Amino acid sequence: MIPERCRSPGSAVINSGMAFRISLGFIDSSFVATDLDLGWRASFLIFSIPTTMVAIAIWLFVRDRTSMAEEREEFSEGGASIKELLTDKTLLMIYATIFCSLYGFFVILTWLRLCTKSRG
Repeated sequence: MIPERCRSPGSAVINSGMAFRISLGFIDSSFVATDLDLGWRASFLIFSIPTTMVAIAIWLFVRDRTSMAEEREEFSEGGASIKELLTDKTLLMIYATIFCSLYGFFVILTWLRLCTKSRG
């Protein structure tokens, strides 16, 4: 369980890192594909190496502090029902905010290049 005081900064670091790395990934992969003239497949092969290394490091060094049985027990002991999760006004605003930010992020990620290219 993540302490409550660490949740917001942790989420900010993760989301910022994701956006930053995707931006650098576009630059890096463009360099590999065009300047080094290795093609788009080489970008996938080259960047699969650090991705695999990070996955292995997470698997080795990040440990769950609770077992699956403890998590199930904690979930079944209390918490909110589905109806409460879908009718709470604060949560609905959070859902809308998350949807809009993710939608905007992926629209920019996938369509910005085409839109700027078509306008010259």
